[in-house]
This record gives sequence, C-alpha cells and structure tokens, in this order.
Amino acid sequence: MNHFSKTLLPILKEAGTREDGTPEYVLFHALEDSRPRFLAFLDLAPPSINERREVESGTLPSSRGGVTLFSTNFKQGVLSLSNALHASERFCATLLEDNITDVTQPVDETTVQSAILSYHQERVALLRCLRLIFELATRSDATPSRSREFLQRYMFDMLKGPYKLGSEVGAATGTLAAKLLFEIDATKRKIEGQPQITADDIASRWSKAIKQALYESRHQLGHLLYLVAAAGQLQAQDLTSLVRWLSKVPPANDSLSVYILTTVMEAMTPNENEDEDDNEVPAAFSDPKVFVDLSSMLNPSWANADIRSVMLLQYSLFHLEFRSQDIHVRGDVSVIEDEVGASLKKAVNEGAFQALSRVLLRSRDTPLTSDQPEFSLGADDAIVSGHIAPIDLSRVERVIPHDFRVYLLDAVNKLISGLIRRLSRTLRDIRKQEEDVAHGVRPPRPLAGTAITSSTSIAAKSSRNIEGLFRLIAILFDEYPPETALQFWADGDGGRYTPFLRWAAESRQAGTIVGMLDMLMSLAKGQSCATFAYNFLSTGGGQFASSTTDESYASAGSISWSTLFMALHHYESKLPHSHVGPSHSGPGSGAGIGAPTAAVGAGPARFALEPDEMTMLSSYLRVLRNVARYSPAARFALYENRDFRAVHSMFNLASHSVPLELKAMLFDALSAFAAPNGGAMAVDLVHQIWNNLERMEIVPVRGPAGSVTARTTRPVGGAVIELEVVETGGKTYPATLAFLQLLNSLIHTPQKSLTLRKGVEAESRTIPLNLGAGYRMPGLKPYVDFVVERVFVKLFTREYIFPEEQWQLMDRCLCFMEKSLASFDLSILSGLSPSSWNTGSIDRPKLVSNLTSLATHPGFYVLKSILAQREVCQNMLYVVDGGFSTAFNQLRFSFPRSKAVLRSLRIISRVLQIQGIFGEILVPLLNEIGDIPGIGSAGFPVSSLLPLDTRVLQAPHTIPNIALYLTVDDPQFAMFVIQTLRSLNDHPNFPWTGPLDPLVAAIDSSPHRDRIISACVGWLGADAAEVSDDMAVAGTNDGDHIASDVSIGDVRQTLVDFMVYSTRLTVRGYNFAHLLLGFRYGTRGELTLDGTSSPACLDSITSLLNRGLENIPTIEDPLFLQTHPFLAERCLQLIHNLCVHPMSATVAERSLRSRDQLFMRQLHALPVRIPRIVDPHSGRVSSVDGMSVETTAAAFASALRIQSIILNCLALEVRVLNETRQHSRLETLIDNLFGASQTGGLQEDEAHIPGQSLTRILHLLDSFLLEWHDPTEITPTTLRLFAGIDWEAAQQSDDHGCIIYDQHALIAILREARIGLQRDGTLSSVGAEHDLRLETSFVMKTAARENDLREIAFAKSSGLAAWSSLLEVLLTNGFLSIRADRREAILHDLLSALPQHLGSALPHTTSLLSSTLLLLATKLREALLEQTLATHSTLAMVPAERLYAHLKNILECTLQQGTTERTRGNLYAALIKYLQIVQDVDHFKVEVAPRDLGSSEGDLPLVDHPNLTPFHIGTLKIVNVVADKFVPMVCRDAIDGSEIWRTVAYALLGSLIRLGKQEKSQKVLGAIVKGGFLQTIVASLKESSRDLARLLQNDEGSLNALYVFEAKMTMLLRLAEYKVGAERLIESRVFTPLLSFEILESAPPLIGANTSERLLSYRLCSPNIDFPKAPTGFIPTTLERYFQIIIPALQLSIACLSAGGASKSAVARLVGCSLVVSVLPLTTNFSLSRLLISLLPIAKHLLLS
Repeated sequence: MNHFSKTLLPILKEAGTREDGTPEYVLFHALEDSRPRFLAFLDLAPPSINERREVESGTLPSSRGGVTLFSTNFKQGVLSLSNALHASERFCATLLEDNITDVTQPVDETTVQSAILSYHQERVALLRCLRLIFELATRSDATPSRSREFLQRYMFDMLKGPYKLGSEVGAATGTLAAKLLFEIDATKRKIEGQPQITADDIASRWSKAIKQALYESRHQLGHLLYLVAAAGQLQAQDLTSLVRWLSKVPPANDSLSVYILTTVMEAMTPNENEDEDDNEVPAAFSDPKVFVDLSSMLNPSWANADIRSVMLLQYSLFHLEFRSQDIHVRGDVSVIEDEVGASLKKAVNEGAFQALSRVLLRSRDTPLTSDQPEFSLGADDAIVSGHIAPIDLSRVERVIPHDFRVYLLDAVNKLISGLIRRLSRTLRDIRKQEEDVAHGVRPPRPLAGTAITSSTSIAAKSSRNIEGLFRLIAILFDEYPPETALQFWADGDGGRYTPFLRWAAESRQAGTIVGMLDMLMSLAKGQSCATFAYNFLSTGGGQFASSTTDESYASAGSISWSTLFMALHHYESKLPHSHVGPSHSGPGSGAGIGAPTAAVGAGPARFALEPDEMTMLSSYLRVLRNVARYSPAARFALYENRDFRAVHSMFNLASHSVPLELKAMLFDALSAFAAPNGGAMAVDLVHQIWNNLERMEIVPVRGPAGSVTARTTRPVGGAVIELEVVETGGKTYPATLAFLQLLNSLIHTPQKSLTLRKGVEAESRTIPLNLGAGYRMPGLKPYVDFVVERVFVKLFTREYIFPEEQWQLMDRCLCFMEKSLASFDLSILSGLSPSSWNTGSIDRPKLVSNLTSLATHPGFYVLKSILAQREVCQNMLYVVDGGFSTAFNQLRFSFPRSKAVLRSLRIISRVLQIQGIFGEILVPLLNEIGDIPGIGSAGFPVSSLLPLDTRVLQAPHTIPNIALYLTVDDPQFAMFVIQTLRSLNDHPNFPWTGPLDPLVAAIDSSPHRDRIISACVGWLGADAAEVSDDMAVAGTNDGDHIASDVSIGDVRQTLVDFMVYSTRLTVRGYNFAHLLLGFRYGTRGELTLDGTSSPACLDSITSLLNRGLENIPTIEDPLFLQTHPFLAERCLQLIHNLCVHPMSATVAERSLRSRDQLFMRQLHALPVRIPRIVDPHSGRVSSVDGMSVETTAAAFASALRIQSIILNCLALEVRVLNETRQHSRLETLIDNLFGASQTGGLQEDEAHIPGQSLTRILHLLDSFLLEWHDPTEITPTTLRLFAGIDWEAAQQSDDHGCIIYDQHALIAILREARIGLQRDGTLSSVGAEHDLRLETSFVMKTAARENDLREIAFAKSSGLAAWSSLLEVLLTNGFLSIRADRREAILHDLLSALPQHLGSALPHTTSLLSSTLLLLATKLREALLEQTLATHSTLAMVPAERLYAHLKNILECTLQQGTTERTRGNLYAALIKYLQIVQDVDHFKVEVAPRDLGSSEGDLPLVDHPNLTPFHIGTLKIVNVVADKFVPMVCRDAIDGSEIWRTVAYALLGSLIRLGKQEKSQKVLGAIVKGGFLQTIVASLKESSRDLARLLQNDEGSLNALYVFEAKMTMLLRLAEYKVGAERLIESRVFTPLLSFEILESAPPLIGANTSERLLSYRLCSPNIDFPKAPTGFIPTTLERYFQIIIPALQLSIACLSAGGASKSAVARLVGCSLVVSVLPLTTNFSLSRLLISLLPIAKHLLLS
C-alpha cells in the first residue's frame, strides 16, 4: 500500500539530489514495478456487487497471501470505507488491513478515517513521483544521461494513455492532461463534500487532515499538468480545454486557477531557444482550429475579468507567433503588427498589466526567511509600495508553493520579455496615446528645485497602463534573487532591454515616472545591477557609464541623482525644524498619516509637500536605498559627492516637519548607507552616521524630549515625540519602524547566528563606545532606552490600524537587542572572579579598560533590562509563548512575526549562555571597583537580577510552547528551539524535579508531546546534504535580514548532538533526550522502549544508520556512513552512549539487537569506506597498495572515528551475548568477524588486495594503515613580530579528546599580540602591516595543518584501541566458538599483523595493543598445547618460521625508541609466553616444521644439548643477535622501573638465562654482567630487605615489594643453577646483602604445630616455590610472608655453594655457611632446626673441598 511513499519516492528524490545519482538498476527496477500501480491508483475500481458479497461472507484474498478471515466489525469498516472512497470493496479491505495490525481487532470510525487519510497521502506520494519523473526527465542537470534517457522514455510512455475520465463503465478517455484536469475538478468536489470544521474534536481533526491532503493532491495535479506543458506534450485539444476551464473560474480565489493559467501561458509561449536542435513547431502554433477556438473563447463573457485580460495579453504574443508561421508573412512580421497590436492594446486597455500584478501579489507565499516584500495590495486591490496590509488567513487556500511559483514568475518573465522584444512599437504607441489623452490636464507640481517640466499628472485609471507595466516588472523582479535583472543593464548587441530602459526614462507623466522609479528599484538588486543603476541615473537615464562617476547639478535631468538631491536641498531649506504635530486623521478620516500637518507650537505651516511630490520623492529614495545597499562603490561615490551631501541632507530633512511616511523613507535610505559590505570604508561611514545621529538628537541624549537646545536650535528627541504623540494617536508607526531599522543597520554582526558558532564571541567594530563622551555617559544608552523603554515595553499597550505593524515593531526591537547581545563579548572576563580586583594578581589598568568597554556596550543595558525588568522579559517570552495555535497559523504569512519568534529564541539562548558571567563576575567587579573614569559608577545590586531560566521555570507551559515550534516547516525554527532547550536543560538554575528532567516534566505532561516527538522524527528523516563540523561562517549581517543560513542538515546535526550530550555517562536520570528517543520512565524507575507506538527518534537514527544495509549480506551503495560521515558519527556515538549508560543499556541493546539488527548490519559495513569529497580543502588518502581517494581531513578522521565507535559497540555486544548465553548470535557474530572480508576501505571496488583472503578482523586492522597527504603548500615564514609567543596556551581538547590548537584561542592570542605591537609602535614602520599579515596567515595555516594531522592520528589510535578491545573480548569470551582447525592460523595472522601498528599509534594506544599482543601470545601457547596434547605429542608440528617471525617482530617493537614502560612490560610478558612455548617444545619433543632456522647446530656452540630441540637453538640464535641492545634495556627496566614491570622484567631475565644456560658464549649472561647490571641487582637486595622488613611489620601494606623480590630471587636462582652463573654471583658479592638482611632480625613467632611439617614439604633447592595460601584468603599471613622471603635466600645461598666449584675461595663458602648457621638461633621449632642442621654437612663438605 505504501509503495510510492516508502519505496519509489525516496529513490526518485535520491536520484535528483545525489551527485552520482541512484544506481541505474535500482531506479529501473523501481519504475517498472510501479508502472501498473500508477494506473491502478489513478483509476480506482468502482464498488462491485460480487466483491460486496465476498466481504459480507467474511472472507477475502489477503494482500499478504492466502485468504483472510475477518470479523463482522472489520466487514462494517470495509463497507464504510468503500462508500467513503467510492472504491472497490477488495481494495478497501486491503487498505484497511494495512492500517491495522490484526483483522480481528475492533475497527472504529478512527480506524476508517485513518485508512482514508493514508489513501489520500499515498495518492499525493504517487503524484509527487510522477512530478519527479517529469522533472528529472526534462532537466539536463538533474540526473546522469543514461538515467535521463530512460526517464524520458518512461515519461513518454506515461503520456501515451489513454486514460479513463471517470470510474464509471463506458467513461470517456483522454490524454494525461485531460485526466489531470478531470482529477482536479473531482478533487475539488471531494473537498467541498468534506464536513465543515466547527470544533476542535477528534472528528474535526481527521476531517482537517483529510482536507489538507486533498488540497495537497490538487496542487500536485496542477503542478504535474504544467510539467506536461513544459515538456511540449500538451495537445491542441488539451489547450482549448484548459482555456475553457479558465473561462469558468469564478472571481473567488482558487489557487488552481493560477496553476492552469501558468500552464496555458507556458503552452502559448513560443520556444525561442536558438540552441534547440528540434525546430519542430508545436501543434498549437500550426493548427488553425486552435487559433480560431481561442479567438472565439476570449469573449467578454468570462467569469473572471482579470484572468481574461491576462489571457488576452498572452494571446497577443500567441497571435504574433501563429501569424508568423503563415507562409505569406514569414520573415516579415511588420505586415501583421497592426493586427497583433490591436489585440495587445485591447488587453492593455482592459487592465492586463494590473491584473497580472494582482495575480502575483495574491498568490505570493512570503518565505519565512526572506525580506519584507516591497509591494502589496491595499484594501481596494490597488498596488502599493511600502504599505502594511492586514493579514488575510484565507490566503492559505490560494497561496502558491515556492516550488511552483518559480514557474509562474518564469511565465510572466517570458511574457514581458516577448512584449519588450517583439511588440515594443505597440508599447510606444500606448504611451503616446496616454500622453495625448492626458494632454491639457492640470500639470502636477514637480519636485521642487528640479528640471521636471512635464505638463502631465497622475492620469485617470484608463491612462495608467504603462505605469502598470513598470509596476509589473517591479513586482516581478522584486521576487527574483539579486543580479537576475542583469539582462536589462548588460544587454548584448541588438537587444531591446537597454533601449527599453532609456525609453522608460523619457516618461513625463508623474504616475509613469513613479512606476519607472519603482521598476528601477527592483532592477537594482545585486551589486552589478546597482552599479549599473547608479551610472544610469548619473547620466540622467541616457547613456550607461562604464564606472561610477561624480555627478554635479550640471547634469541634472528628469531621471537623475541631481533631481533627487536638488529636491532634498530645496525642501530642507523650506520646511520648518519643528516636529510633526499629532495627527487626528484616523482610519475613517480623509487625511492619512502622510498628510501635511501643523508643527507643534508653531503657526500655520509655511510650506507643505503635495501628495504627488511625496510619492515621487519616496520612489526616488527607494531607488537610492537599493543602489546604496547593494553597491559599495556607488554608496561611497554618493556619500563623497560634495554637491549631494547625501547623508547630511537626509538627516537634515528628517529633522524637519515632514510627513512620517517620508521620514520613514529617509531613515530607510540612511540604513542602506550603513550596509555592512564595504570593508573599512563601510565602518567609517557607519561611524559618521552615528555622529550625525548624535548631532541631530533625534533621540534625546542631553535633555528631555521636546526641549530646544541652543546648540541645535531645534527640538530634541523628535523620535520620542512622534512615537508618543503622532504615531500613537494615528495608530500606525512608519517612522519608528524605519528609525529602528536604522539603529539595527548601524550594528554589524557576523552573518551566521551566534547560537550556531562554537565558542567564539561576535565583535562589532561599528559600535562607538565613546559616543557622547564629554557631555553624557558615553555609549549607546539613550538609544537602548528608546528601543527598550519607549517601544518594546509598551508594544502591547498601544493600538494598531495594521496588526502587522505590532510584529514589525517587535521584530525590530528584538533585532536591536539580539545584535547588542551578540556583540557583547564577555570572554575577556574568563578566569576572573569578583575578588580578582583585591588580589593584586591582575593588570588593573587593563581590567579597568575592559570593564569600561563592557559597561558602555549596548549589550550591557539590554542584558540588564532582560534580567532586571519583568516587563521586558515577559514581552520577549510572550513572542514564543503567546498562544501557539494562533501564532502557528500566522507564521507562514506574517514574516515579521516569524522573525520575531526566531529572534526571541536566539536571544533566550544567548542570555542563558552569558547571564552567569554577567551576574557572577561582571556586576560584582563593577560594584567592587566603584567609580570608573569617564563613566562613573556602573554597578548595581546583583539581587535585582533574576535569571531567565528561573522565569521560564515559573511558567512551565512556556517550555512545551517553545518546543512546539519544532513543528514549523522551517529549519531555523527547529535549530533555535533545540539550542534554547539545550541551554535550559544545561543551566544550574533549572533544577531536576525528582528523577525527571524538568524539560521532561513539562513536555510529558503537555497534550502536544506526540507532536513534538513526531516533529523531531521528521527532521531526522528529512533529506539533507551533509554539513561539516565547522559551522562558523565569516561575514556580516545587515540590520533587519535573517539570513537563511540554517539547513536541514544543521538541524539534524544539532538535534543528534543534543541527544548525544544528554545521554553521557555523567548525566543522571530520565531526560528530554530519552523522551525523544522513545524511552518511557517506568513506575519502578526503569526505562522501557515501546516499539509498537508511533516512531521515535531512535527509530529514525537506526533507519539512517542501516541505510544500504537493509538486506545483508547484500550491501547497496552508497551507505549512509559514506554519504553523511559527520552525522553518522554522531548517531553512532548516541547509540554507544545508550549502550553503556547503566540506565538505558539493557533495553537499548535488546531493541537494537532484536528489532533493528543494528550491530550485525553495521558489522557488514566494516571497514568503513572513506567518503570522496572534492573541494578546495581536499587532500588524498592512500593505502599501502597504492590506491587513493580524494577527501578532506575532517571526513577522513570522521570515518576512522565511525569505525572506532562501531568496534566499541561490537565489543559491548559480544560481552552481552556471552553473559546472556545467546550462543547462536555470538557464533554468527564471530563467524562474520573471523570470516573473509567482503567490503573495502577506499573505493567501492577495493574490498581487499587481489589474491589475498583476509579475515574481517585483519582487514579492519589493515584499514588503519591509510595515510593522509595534505596538498596545501605553506610558505615557510620566520616569526619576527610574533616571536616569543607561547602557542601552547592555545591548545585545547576537542570534543573527541584530541589536543589541538583552538582556532578562537589562537585568534585571541594574535589579537592581543597585535594590540601590543600597535601600542609600542612596531606596526608604524614601513612594511610592518604586510609582515603581520604574512605571519598571521602562516600561524593559522600551520595550526590548521597540525590540527588535521593530530585529529587523524588521534582517530587512528582510537580506532586501534577499539579494535584491540574488541579482539580481547573475542579472545576471552568467544574464541572457542571458532573452529579448532582455524584458531592457530588466525592467531598467527594476528600476531604477524599487529606489531607494525605499535610504532605508529599514540602511547596510550600502543600500550593497549601491546596488551593485546600479550593475550595473543597466551592464546597461541594454549592452542599449541591443546593441539599437542590432542595428538599425543607426535603429530603436532610447530610452525617455526612463523614463530621466529613473531619473535623478531616483538623484539623490534621492544627496541623501538619512545616506547612506554607499560608497552615494554607487555612485550616482555609476550616474550615470556614465547619462551614458554620453547620450553613446551623441549618438554614434549614436538616435531618442528621444515626450514627451521636452528637446524644447523654448528652455528651455535653448546656445552651439551641432548635435550634441546632445533627450535630452541633457533630461538637462542635470534635472541643473541639483539642481546647486546635488548638485555641491557630489560635490566634497566628491572632496576629502575615501577614495581609491576620490574617483576615482569626480572621474570623475562630469568627466562632468557634459562634459554641460554647451555650456550658456551653465554651472551645473555655476558650482557647482564658487562653493564654492571648483575652487581646492581645484587646490591639492590639490601634495599629490598628494608622494604620487606616493613612489610612484615604492617599486615595491611602493599605486597608489591614481595612480588618484586620473588621475581628477582627467581632470576638469581636461574643464574645460580649452573657453574658460570654461580661464579658471577659470588664475584658480585651476593652473600654480603644476604647476611645483612634486616629480616633476619624480624622473625615472627611460629603459629601452630604443623607449620614445620608444611615446611618440610618445601623443595628448598628448587626454584619452583609454591607456598600455601593463608586460610583467610589470598593475602598470605605474616609468617608465610617471612618464609616466602627467607627460603629463596637460603636456596640462592645453597645453589651458589653447590655450583661454585673448588676453584673459588673458601672464604666465600664460609660466608655462605655463616648465613645458614645464623638462622639456627632464630628457630624454636625442632623439626625446622633439624632441617637446617641437615644442611651443615653440605657446607662442611664444600669447606673441606
């Protein structure tokens, strides 16, 4: 049932969005499978008597196979559904069956309504699929050529038809266009048949959802119909049917009329593409019948006059093209111009231009992220500019979505272009006729002081058609992006656009001039277009200048800059300085707010602007605004022109008594001069505007508003008076809106929202902190007070004619507040405390300077007002909390309200970010310091501040209302809502309520909980391009515009980041992230995961991760891990967090394993393929076999981290499966890990090296051998200016734990260094600035490259550590699951591959890998022993060659420089295991494999080797090669290492001594003796004695010293076992420390009578000491410790005496006997004394010998 929405639609979307397109076989198969489904869904079978009988019998063939038996309740649901859809009962049964889980469950009205809705939604998906097929088939840039050819054939097959026009038997048939038109009407009837929504109950909600789906279906039908026409496949009869349909459309708004009108306009527009190969003339232009039919249908009887006039306009071009096909006139259209001209004049005289303008304005859907449109419709459908029209919520049904509106704009553009290029003579005739008609009418009053001498005025309605054309062009290009109108300015040879502009500039009627200026304003969008427009007006509308020129009054013309500024100067000299008085012209009065009014306190006005003068002046100012905003060169040229005095003149005129609407235009134009693009000159210009603003005192900066100062001789605070008296009385606020816009434009901040930037503060260079110094407190406090106190606080207490103005005021106030907070840099206080002033440890002058800049910053006053004034905070929260249901309906059509919501969310997030440092550090410091020079005391009581999150907590309904904005279909809302919720969740003033997160407590109790979760699920599942980690974007932002720089990818990444952050191990309790993921908090405090409820975020995340892995082991490219590495990494980190957190681990692992099979699917994605990314920062990743892929360092590191997380998750899965005894799953997992690898690491076809069959676990290890090559070339630069800077201070740990150079810390260090260089005058020398830029660039580029290398190395090491952990878990928990005949081979392979990674990993990872190597060696010995015992020591063969290779690798790793002690210790232990294998071979006499290294015994002279195997000899030979380097290193670790590794080192020395005991050269012993190590070890016995004595005195001490002593004595006993070793020990005076043992004086009393009996069992002369354990546990008793110490000493003494020989001094032997005798007095037990006395004959014999 969900074939189109779930299967085909995602495939087609991917084909249009992916760079390489969908795999062709997938696309072809899906489309062929869908072919019969299209027809079945477009033509539903009607109800059938036979099928009804089947339903009533209770059985039907099931869609899942077999026969379905259902209940009576289900039968009633099927029949009800059949009646509602008028569809066959069998289809309805299938539909109902797909909407329930069990046909026996009850079927109520809700279930039926759900099935109806699902049907209509699937129908919408079908139409979207058809639409995508047509779009992909007709767009050359959409899909690869082969896929496009297939889609084109598929499209033509779909167009063939025929299609039934109805479901009745014998219904007529027609083309696809006819079918679509039929369905449009049928869908409208269905909409009209839906019940009216009168209440907010369940039934009404279902009806509303179904009606919405029907509306969407109708829009899709209209869209598809246009695509048929755009493909040139609209038949002649279809065109006439569409025109006939339009003729019957009533005047009431129907959005489909715009679709049909656009379709007809497209079909009637000739193809003028000169590059088109197919010159075939469409049937509509060659069929006389069509021409006759259209001529007859365009009669005055149309129901909608506007549509008829537009059709007449389009028909004039169609008429021209049709007649040009006549063989009698081909090539000479002049003979038919009169005929076509008459048709055009008829359309124009009926108001076609005005009608088309109204069509564009009525159907406009203002995007939430666009600027406020310039033009709108007034109450009388008149087109007005700069006017606020009330919101009409009925527009919901007539608004055209943006994806189709581009076609409407394109059709209108083609129409206008055709008129200009082909019927320009007729247009000239029309204007001439208008001028003739208007001749003799009273001439208008021209702009004072200008050269306009026209004798015409704004004519009657019938003579304003050319003005209507100009306004239509203005409306059209106002909606286009910048630079679209470049064709008008840079027209090629033979073009008609440039002459058209010159002709337009010759207009003399005032209305036409105003329309022409509005057209110029729209055509001046974009830097190039604005520059051309500046030159156009500089030359008086005549010739185009090649560059910006300085114009003077001498070049004044009717359309020129001189005309504008001469008028401004004239009015400036004539108008009084007093302010506009209160307006009593309310909505019902004759005069408007723009009418001339008397000045306050003055006599009658001496001079007043006429309405037509104000209109023309306003249009000029709008052109000036656009030119100055978009073109910095033009802006600076206008500003620097001494004749114009642009900024000064506009400020002066704004201070006069002018209508408020004109004053608003002046402020708007001044705002454009403060635009951010322009570099340092733009900053200087902004400061000049601030100075003018301060000088004019538009806001009171000295005295109260209305007072007259001697300095200015004009009333001050005009903005306050006009707001409080004039605008409040008139209930409309144009001047205040424009003045707020000016203030906003004067503060430049980064273009990217501060809430999206990671740890960087926004600095604004356009805020004059010293403004007003000398006569008031410096800074912008008066302007902040005006915005906050005068406007923002009183917003909801004033009345408004236009409700939209309230939200415009709100938006602009919030914009000022947001920008002030965004540039309020509190990072300079990091590390300080309120007591820092008194500690004396800081630079006080520097701190005072910083505090001065902060205390005079506008952000200081804004933040203070938010935290201290209840009204300010309430108004800000009301924006996001004031009735979401009402606000949501208005957001789509109220751009100011949507911007206000966004700004409020951003302000909330920013305040939560900085309020802590503001209230805890800044304000206490200001209170501590007191008076600051130049500003006085800026402190205030901290108790007056109330944190914002505390206010939110006091109104818990605010939280779900904020979260509801996630349901708005705009990424910016979702982004800032998530940011705000995270800020609230993190803040300490937002306490937990028991075990629940406060966000959960608020949202879980809200009736909108499911909507919020569903919205998050929708954002996660939305198609979006990958975004990189670095979300900070350089650039600046103008005053009022919110850049739509937030993508769906940003939202997805931020949402997943929030959930990752909220599921860390350190986070306690059930929080908002768990709620979004689908977890529920149980009654006993446990988490549950209900998989049967509606989808949650966890389902979306697993679906994303499993994309391409649905049908394992088959893998469908591309994987989500490859296309979206950064998001996939975060998703996997979230999964890992859930699996390791004690609260969620059990339920999460069970769900991910059983329901989603996530771990097994991700295993098949390993090794992770490196994504191919080509951009300017791309490098190259190469493998050891020479293959490479182009990508970025961030993507490479992300892919490595993805693999690391998957490996860690697999390790967790193995542990859980083993603990829960799920042996079958465990064996499957192990088989996949130790089986042959099927996927590869670089490209799709690089699974593994040809000729090799690597196990997956080995392939994973090899995947970390990839190397990064950075192609960026950095010119070496000697740091002269930055010499001596501590760059290590900029190092910080990133989110993954890698130490990198933090970019923002580096910038701060460089900024401090630059300030110091400026202070000491270093930068004043010639070339210093250039050197500074070079060094700064070198530092930043070098840091970036170093960061890349560090992140990659850290990611590799993390991956190796994860691989090591997984392997250890597998070896300890699941190794026996591997077939016995494969275990040894796998271990050998792993031991061969692992050592090469030890040298490249970081120290911590190297230690882990060495530990894994030890485990592998242990397992190898166990496997060899098991195999040997199983074969009775005769059939097993030791693979000597491989073992020798392992030994060499381990020795090489040990000898590498820079290894840590822990790494060496693990390698020593691995060598011990290897040497134990040698002992096993010697013991069992195991047969050695051929080609043994030690087969030639002559290479190694031995004393006697009857028991040594060739394997033993070969091992000894390898050791001897490196003995001179290796043995001293082991000795040093044994002497100087930590206790645990000293123990291992001594054990290894003992094993090495045993290995070479029978060698003549004794290289191991020689290395020990040669370096003096033996003597040092012997001497250390005395120090060991003191440690051991303390150990006997303290039972609770560590036993490490005992373990080290035992290992050391064992090594010495090994050495004393043969004569040479014993002699070296005696030479080293081994008895001296033994006789001085302090332990001999610390003998504890014997316990129990059986102690001596147990001692008798000790083998004193054997090195294998096995002491009994204490009865109480593992820790031995004090007496047992004593025996563990004294017995090895006795053994060593006897061994030396026994093996010493007669050649040594009898004195040495006597010392040995003295040791024995010295023990006798300490023994009180007879049996022990007897044992020791029995040793005396041995000593005596040695003495006598």
